[in-house]
Formats: sequence, C-alpha cells, structure tokens
Amino acid sequence: AAWEEAATPEGAGSARGIRTVHLRTGMVLAASGGALKAMLPAFKAGLGGRIGSGRQMISWIRLGDLVSMIVCALEDPKVEGPLNAVAPHPVSQADFARALGRAVHRPAVIPAPAWAVKLLFGQMGAETVLADLAVEPRKAAQVERLGMGVGTKSGVTHSMFADMGTIEQEEPIGMRRGGSSGNFR
Repeated sequence: AAWEEAATPEGAGSARGIRTVHLRTGMVLAASGGALKAMLPAFKAGLGGRIGSGRQMISWIRLGDLVSMIVCALEDPKVEGPLNAVAPHPVSQADFARALGRAVHRPAVIPAPAWAVKLLFGQMGAETVLADLAVEPRKAAQVERLGMGVGTKSGVTHSMFADMGTIEQEEPIGMRRGGSSGNFR
C-alpha cells in the first residue's frame, strides 16, 4: 500500500537495521468505543440488522486481541513488514449483525438500505460500510506466541461476542499471549 511505502522511505528501515511493522487493523470490537459502541444502542433497542445487502465481508478483531498483537509486534524481532491485525475468518455483515443481535438478546432484522448509508455517509460509507473488506491474518497465524490458529468459520460469529455477556466486558479471545482459547486453536 502507498502508506506503507511512505512509512519506510529510501534509506530507512532494514537498510539502517530498523525493524518496521505495518499494522493493518480490521474493525476493532470494544463496547467502550468505536464502531461497536455506535451500533449498540440500535441493537439493544431491537432496531439492528444487516447493512446494505449484508453480503459484504468484515474483518474484525477484539480490542484485547489487538493489544496483544501490538505488544507481540513490539517485542518479537521476527515480526516485521505488513501485519494484518484481524481475527482468522472475516464474516459477512449479515452474520455479524445476527451475532451482535444474539449477544444483546434482541432480534437483528431491520436492515439499513445501501442508499441510506450512501446518503448519510457518501463516498466514505460506500468505501467502508458497504465495501467487501475481507482480510486474513496469514502472517499473524504464523506467530506462535499469538496463539492464533485457523479456527473454524462456523465458530467465529459465536466467539465474536460470546465472552462479552451483554457487551460489557473486554476479555480478549483467540490471541492471548502465551496460548490460544476459544475457536482459534
């Protein structure tokens, strides 16, 4: 990506012995902020649902897992270059909406049409909310310390919010330092 090239100008990086990591994050799931916090009121009120067709893929990561990945990237000299900070399997936006609805014990059946997203958010909405943003953590899966394996696609939507109860806790899943847990074994 162009931003990655700009971050390692000519004469910098490996030529000077400086290890550089380009962290590429997916949608960060945290009840305390970000996209999830913005979505929670509608879903808790039973007004949540898919966005657009719901077929667009979302790459996501829990906040605690992202923090673990950042710490690993800082401490492990083998980690360098592009690093996709996402869970092992992207999910469709419709599956994400259903999983969030289950997590807050509400139906997720009221869709937000693509035209409304484009009207409210313009080009940014089309490029972020309605676009297919599927990324896989191939390099991260090879970093043993992250405890991140391939997992099972069917278990991912369950694990996304499973340990968050009613979306109040921030316990990391899948990439705990020193070992794996849940569906990412």
